[in-house]
Amino acid sequence: MLRITTAFVSLFLICCKPAVTPKSSLSLKDSIIREYFSNIDSNEFYDTTNYEYRILKAYIKNDTPFFTKMAEDIKTDKEVKRSYAPIDSCLQLEKISEMNADEVYRLSHDESFCYYSQRITIRRSGDSISLHYLEFSGTDDGNVVEIQEKNGVKKFGPQCRIENEFEKSLSKKDWEMLKDQISVSDYWGLKEYNDRRGFDGTSWRVEAYTKKPTYITNRNIHTVYRWSPVNSFRDLGLLFVKLAGIKGGCYDFPISQ
Repeated sequence: MLRITTAFVSLFLICCKPAVTPKSSLSLKDSIIREYFSNIDSNEFYDTTNYEYRILKAYIKNDTPFFTKMAEDIKTDKEVKRSYAPIDSCLQLEKISEMNADEVYRLSHDESFCYYSQRITIRRSGDSISLHYLEFSGTDDGNVVEIQEKNGVKKFGPQCRIENEFEKSLSKKDWEMLKDQISVSDYWGLKEYNDRRGFDGTSWRVEAYTKKPTYITNRNIHTVYRWSPVNSFRDLGLLFVKLAGIKGGCYDFPISQ
């Protein structure tokens, strides 16, 4: 889904309201942004695909088509969120950035043609390490569906339902395994999205928060989404499942009946 950082959105909104913004302040913002792009142009290599970069560039160039498309994307994003409302109506998960923890990582996993979804949150506060597992079911259109399972017919919908939820302590060794896989997958260096999309597959998202900014990237918050990953990022997701010690889902790690 479309994500825009608060800082850049605020900058965009402020710059688009000249009637209430002092001219001198607006000129200062414009000049600083232009200097920012001048510094970028002096670099031989720079990631110009970054969405926030493209927003600022479009603002400086007064790129109306870009902002028209951006408005359409925002509208689509809102519609997608509304469509997911029935299936995630039972979730009561705290934002990882608002948890009282030193570090938090959360896996969100969903599958096409599967009525089960998982949310696995691993947090560390000092020497205390814990894992929260949540598996829920539902239908994305709010209708009732009946599926034949090993133990008989099971109904899904019209709202989501918690299927399994628990919390457990993890060891220091477990945490080291997670951090090692974070490093192997180059998690903090990955882009939020790539170009791989589809309708028949699996959705993997790992969100992260760290109280102490990460080395080099200087980030406190990061999220990475991949559609049906087949690399070390998938291994990272599967490690969450391994540490939870339970099977779930339909295809990636079949549910125990």
